[in-house]
Amino acid sequence: INAEYMSGGYTFIDKAADMATKDLFANARPNVRKIAVLLTDGVATFRSKAHIAMTKLKNSGVEVFAIGVSGYERSELLVYASPKSKDHMFVADDFKDLLQRSEQALEMLCPK
Repeated sequence: INAEYMSGGYTFIDKAADMATKDLFANARPNVRKIAVLLTDGVATFRSKAHIAMTKLKNSGVEVFAIGVSGYERSELLVYASPKSKDHMFVADDFKDLLQRSEQALEMLCPK
């Protein structure tokens, strides 16, 4: 994905989750682990829509890892992450902190 970081503005977690459900995982191979990583530095612009969309994504068999950086709300990450949230959630103070702790975040996603 070629994306440019923009600070300030909107956080459309609902649209990202809908796209993942419909476009990324809808035709995924059966019997293969399906993993999505939500990386956010804010709170959802439309929280109720985000909660519904993330629930649909998880109910479709996708395992969701939530990574919060700086402006996140822990309570939202807990809702978005798959069960056993402590094993599916990672937080960082800022993007520099995330980069410095990237191996720790990778270990959460791909345990040895």
